[in-house]
Amino acid sequence: PAFSSVALHSNVRGAGTNLPAGAGVVRFFDGANPIGQASLTGTGADLTVATLAPGAHTITATFTPTDPAGYNGSTSQPVTANYGPAAGAAPDPQTVTTTVPVGALTISTPYHAANPFDLGNMVLNATGTRFEASARFPKLADPQIHITDTRAGQLGWTAYVTATNFAGPGTAAINAQNLALTGVTAVYTPGDALQTPAVSLFDVGSTPGTVYAPAATGTDGFAGPPAKKFASTIPGASVGTVNVFGLLTLKAPASTPAGLYTSTVTFTIS
Repeated sequence: PAFSSVALHSNVRGAGTNLPAGAGVVRFFDGANPIGQASLTGTGADLTVATLAPGAHTITATFTPTDPAGYNGSTSQPVTANYGPAAGAAPDPQTVTTTVPVGALTISTPYHAANPFDLGNMVLNATGTRFEASARFPKLADPQIHITDTRAGQLGWTAYVTATNFAGPGTAAINAQNLALTGVTAVYTPGDALQTPAVSLFDVGSTPGTVYAPAATGTDGFAGPPAKKFASTIPGASVGTVNVFGLLTLKAPASTPAGLYTSTVTFTIS
């Protein structure tokens, strides 16, 4: 056992005679480290040590004669000794704990009632059949649609969007079916865990034939329910952050009355 008391003995003989080698000192080493010395008495030298730690040790003995004219110095062959745990040392197990937080899944844009997104003035097309307005959403100078997942377990997520009909002057309205988000693009953060192709993107468009419909309940474009999917993660990858943007386009019949029209667009994630 480590640190137990062990007696080291070194035989010292005259070369070719097997007779005692006279007087001198024997120094003991553990590798290159000295561990003690003893004077030669009779046929050898003895040293008791209790300093050897657990592990392998290479022990050697070096003889230095008192009479170098009559005797040569010498060094023994190495002896390997293996030491286990110290005798009587009981294991001391320790308990270490840590907690993985629940985390959160969030989606946000920079717009709200006090800071609405403005599509600008709608423009009548060349054939005079419809009005149309398009703009990058969110605008280049504003924060993008920001999605962050800090939940443990790579649970995955899907982001949705829906909108109410655009309410105008009096009873005038523009159907939310006429609103589309296309060219949906993801912007990844260098070094973030969430990178391409972890996020799948989907355009939210209108169905031809109903795209210019007047206000009514429908399921095309942004009109709901159900809400329309525009982004989701592939299986086994969701923790991290991604930003998304696209082209927001609204179309309306040429018969739509003039005035300001307002809709509530809602982004959700689950």
